[in-house]
Amino acid sequence: MTYIDAPGFTDRNDDGTDTPPPPDWLVLKPVTELSDYLPPQIIYGMLYRGARLAIGGGPKTRKSWLLMQACFCISNKIPFLEIPAQPGPTAYINLELFEGECRQRFVSIANAFGEGDPNKVSVLQARSKGKLLTPSLLKQLTLILSEKSVVFTALDPVYKLLAGRDENKAGDVAQVLEPIEAMSEEGKTSVAFSQHYAKGNQGSKYAIDRMAGSNVFSRDADVILTLTELREPDCYVVDIKQRSFPEIPSFGVRWTHPLFVRDDSIDIAEIRQAGKDKEAQLEDQPTKSMIAALRATDSQGGLSFTDWLKASGVAKSTFNRRLKTLLRRKIVYQSKIDGNYMFCPSFCRNNDDLQAD
Repeated sequence: MTYIDAPGFTDRNDDGTDTPPPPDWLVLKPVTELSDYLPPQIIYGMLYRGARLAIGGGPKTRKSWLLMQACFCISNKIPFLEIPAQPGPTAYINLELFEGECRQRFVSIANAFGEGDPNKVSVLQARSKGKLLTPSLLKQLTLILSEKSVVFTALDPVYKLLAGRDENKAGDVAQVLEPIEAMSEEGKTSVAFSQHYAKGNQGSKYAIDRMAGSNVFSRDADVILTLTELREPDCYVVDIKQRSFPEIPSFGVRWTHPLFVRDDSIDIAEIRQAGKDKEAQLEDQPTKSMIAALRATDSQGGLSFTDWLKASGVAKSTFNRRLKTLLRRKIVYQSKIDGNYMFCPSFCRNNDDLQAD
């Protein structure tokens, strides 16, 4: 039975005009008649070609650097945060940086990797032109991306396309994201964009709820990658939520200019809380272990580096980073006589159990 034969169906409108037939896609199919085609994976186990990726992070957390790193990695078949990538042309839609600054960044990324060609990334320089990128122009851009077979496109930052709309209103955000959806579908390119975090303590929120504005930003994306600051300086936890692949466990990255480098020694549970960093730097477990080990010997002249490391039971890389913090904050000092580490007098005065008898 066709749709015309369905009970109660009439192919004529009330005014006597013919009802147009439905589009080809408006049809129900048995499961076994569905296509088994899947698009290529641009980032393996994470992102299909034509899918959309939202990257969330706090203000000035180098989200643009991460998007640029993704463009460079994908175009040069370099793993992105140690996740393999399928090579192909990429494009960076620069809505914020000066042209010279954008050039410098890509060149510095290439130099840091020591391989790859920055010219494999195409750049649209559109600083201060976000309001001019109307749906009509974005459609033209989609055609350009399609003609160049671009597999991954970064729009940075997406709020520049709001053009006076309210990021907290679902309807306004949907108007911005609809052309982006069309770009990914019709241009057959994965589209990534960045969005800043809302205010407040990010540690008390699920990763998917950290982005500011309407939750349409996160609901629309096929993949959400959040970059959340940790208490340890220049360290972040990466959370990836996706709908098409098995879960990717959260992991830590360290900012080592100009790259984000994956580092599994980072304590990803220690999320930075605004206004509480100073106290928090002494509350993480590695620092507690180091202080406890030194407390037992401080009155006897402290410990050498090797002995302190062994007594604390902390991994050497973590120990070195925490030691720098303790020295910088004048909690410990290194004796110029024997090289041992001891507590600074000012720290002892504020901690009764460390004062001499």
